[in-house]
Amino acid sequence: MPITLRPMPDGRSWWVYDIEIAPEHRRRGHGAATMRAAEHEVRSRGGVELALNVFGFNTGAIALYEELGFAVTSQHMAKAL
Repeated sequence: MPITLRPMPDGRSWWVYDIEIAPEHRRRGHGAATMRAAEHEVRSRGGVELALNVFGFNTGAIALYEELGFAVTSQHMAKAL
């Protein structure tokens, strides 16, 4: 399964827990199509928000999510010791 969606307790906010597009299928529109299908599914279930986490080094995914209208709402930082 390329994407896993779960509702938050309020049922209005949903979370993308996993999305995976095989490397040989990336940069062909499959990620965008998968995310648009997820948005449609969430709307059909009464959801009004879709959220996700993305690693800072994953610039391709970040660009895709920004193109789809996602915006940064929080930031996680770490320091190697």
